[in-house]
Amino acid sequence: MTSNVVNNLNNKKKFSHNSIRKRIIIIIATLAALSGLFVYSCVKDYSSLLQFRSTLSPYDWWTFLSTDRSGLETLNMSGSGVLHENAIRNSFQSIPVAADKIYVINLTTTNQLYANGRPFRWFRWKASPNGLVESYAPIKKINFKAAIRAKDNAKYFLRRHFYPRPEDCLIETEEQMVTRLGYHYASFYVNRREVFPLETIDNFIDYVGNLPQGAWIHFHCDGGNSRTTTMMIFYDILKNGKNLPLDTIVERQHALGGVDVNDIKVRYGGSWKLQNLILRKTLVEDFYRFVNDPNGYGVTKWSEWFKEHGKAQNPTTPEPA
Repeated sequence: MTSNVVNNLNNKKKFSHNSIRKRIIIIIATLAALSGLFVYSCVKDYSSLLQFRSTLSPYDWWTFLSTDRSGLETLNMSGSGVLHENAIRNSFQSIPVAADKIYVINLTTTNQLYANGRPFRWFRWKASPNGLVESYAPIKKINFKAAIRAKDNAKYFLRRHFYPRPEDCLIETEEQMVTRLGYHYASFYVNRREVFPLETIDNFIDYVGNLPQGAWIHFHCDGGNSRTTTMMIFYDILKNGKNLPLDTIVERQHALGGVDVNDIKVRYGGSWKLQNLILRKTLVEDFYRFVNDPNGYGVTKWSEWFKEHGKAQNPTTPEPA
């Protein structure tokens, strides 16, 4: 009887030890898999441009929109976020024109530096008078933000380890990289989460008015959302605004993958303020009226028309529901 009890106890101990050992193995295997996935996601090259879409793209299914595509597929336009050389090559394969007919338009406030076709910020490199600085995000307090910074710092460390150091890199500006690839380049600087300056829109209208027939325009900002979508809407309005309602143009640019500029709801955790969202929406409405005004587009400069007719100068804030 006693021996049976002892055997049972021993068997239970063995089972318990085996169970603990299996759990430890599973935990280690899971952590190893997650670590491998993290390393891969940090160092893999971008295969396509962030938020890339073109006027030939199908609508995103999740928008549940089937808006009129009249004049869209002959618009010769695309948009995206930040550029990467390999991603440009892959994404632009879907553009049905020769490289020398593609015009890349930068909507950011800086002419980013690139190393072997990758933006400096991908490595968190910074140019200084004394050369290249490899900085990391500072960690001052141990909190949630510190954990995010630590993860980002690990990402920058891995990328610098897997890819050549600066002395082995081709360092160039964004314009130099784009033109090296055979495309044209222009910049129309716009600050993040701000309304487009009047002069920027004036210059843009002049620029696209002088493009050769068959030209393709590619807009890009940092995330490929607000500034890119707004400019794609402007260009759609210039080409199709006299034949289509504004809501149709706004909806289809949203359906392609851009933001919905008619949506002025402030999201929790977002960086947009209500006033900025209203300004953006009102400016788009002003531009639509400018294009459809007999004394507007083609007769008067946008900046002059806006000073007299623009509602975005004093937008009306909607009453709370």
